[in-house]
Amino acid sequence: GDEERFWEILDERLELCKEALLLKDKLLREGKPTVSPIHWMYGGIARLSKNDSFEHLLDGGYSSISLGYIGLHEMTKVMKGVSNTSPVGEKFALKVMDYLEAKTVEWRKIKGLNGCSLYGTPSESLTYKFARKTAKRFGVIAGITDKDYFTNSYHVNVLEPIDAFKKLKFESQFQKRSKGGAVSYIEIPNMENNLEALSRIVDYMYETIQYAEVNTRSGD
Repeated sequence: GDEERFWEILDERLELCKEALLLKDKLLREGKPTVSPIHWMYGGIARLSKNDSFEHLLDGGYSSISLGYIGLHEMTKVMKGVSNTSPVGEKFALKVMDYLEAKTVEWRKIKGLNGCSLYGTPSESLTYKFARKTAKRFGVIAGITDKDYFTNSYHVNVLEPIDAFKKLKFESQFQKRSKGGAVSYIEIPNMENNLEALSRIVDYMYETIQYAEVNTRSGD
């Protein structure tokens, strides 16, 4: 709940993330076209010889590099004691998101990070690994480490009751800040006998959100 300390820790971790991204860029620059022939030799991006350098293609914003994040729900729960879908939680979560996005914009001035952006929904297995590591370090915390996962990126926690339309509307504002990529989803039952409702959901996605998917079951 100590917000002053929170921002200090976040800045420390972001510096570490920046170092990791710069290292990633450095390793990429040392590569040769043979690491991915389809991209670098056969026209996916360029048509270079196997001993050429593709370093010149990584500057000027042509190449993207991303800062990913998970656990916005758990972070809000720790800091504010409420879900990120509550008015207080939503305000704080968006404040953090704006801060992260501003950092990526700031980093674009650095050689190697010209194409930096914020990436929502970057992880699947990491949501479990981070939860286990956090529980081991800090113990069992209600609503945080008493489950075996962290909520991916900005998503509404899966245990929270919310209808499909409200979920898409809520998550759309976080997608707008995740310019490096984002995906939302809804869980629905078999809709074979209610295609009109499914059509309404798809239309709502089209009008409301950048990218979303439907998870459903076919048959009984």
